[in-house]
This record gives sequence, C-alpha cells and structure tokens, in this order.
Amino acid sequence: MSVAFPPMKRPLVAILRGVKPEEAEAIVGVLIEAGMTAIEIPLNSPDPFRSIAMAVKQAPSGVMIAAVGGVSDQNFAEYIKGGVTAFGLGSSLYKPGMTAADVAARAKVTVAAYDRAIAQN
Repeated sequence: MSVAFPPMKRPLVAILRGVKPEEAEAIVGVLIEAGMTAIEIPLNSPDPFRSIAMAVKQAPSGVMIAAVGGVSDQNFAEYIKGGVTAFGLGSSLYKPGMTAADVAARAKVTVAAYDRAIAQN
C-alpha cells in the first residue's frame, strides 16, 4: 500500500524551524487560514513531537504535516503514529562523496521501510 502525496493548491511549504509546542497550534492555525497546505516542523525544534502533535490537531484533512531532520528508515513508524504525513530526507539518503550506487541502495532501504511503516499503521 502506498499513500499518495497530498495535493497542494500552491507549491509552498511553511518550515517552522524552532517552533515551540506552546505556540505551534496558533501558528499552524494562521498559516492554514492564510492558505498554506504544507507545514514542516524540523526535528531540531524544541520538543518537536509535541509541536507536531499540536500541528496535527490543528490541521484539517488535506493539510500535509511533515518532519525533517533526523528522519530515516529507522523511525518512520513513530512519526506516522504521531500524524506526520510527509518526510524530508537529507543525509539519510545522500552525503557529499557518495556514489549514485550508494544513494540507490539507501533509497531502496528507505522506500521499503516507509512502505512497511505505512502498512503497519
């Protein structure tokens, strides 16, 4: 089973780097009211899981909540359980000096792990 990428009215992603849980609900609310349909909370933000929970609570169906920073094939399931619907993947897929074969191997592992996590939820 796969999950289709949510349709976006505009190709805009609100990146809330540093957002705190106590401000996440209000900030996500005003972003949604302004027309944003994709919101990303970096995992290096203060208490990111609480902020993600607040964003998920505030977001109506169709608004994508994404996590980025520290996301890899090892932790998709925990994010999905928390309501995350998209993931930003960086160094878990590519680091300078890697070959295309290295990236291909990591990508295959990542996609398989994502598919397993989705199937279990």
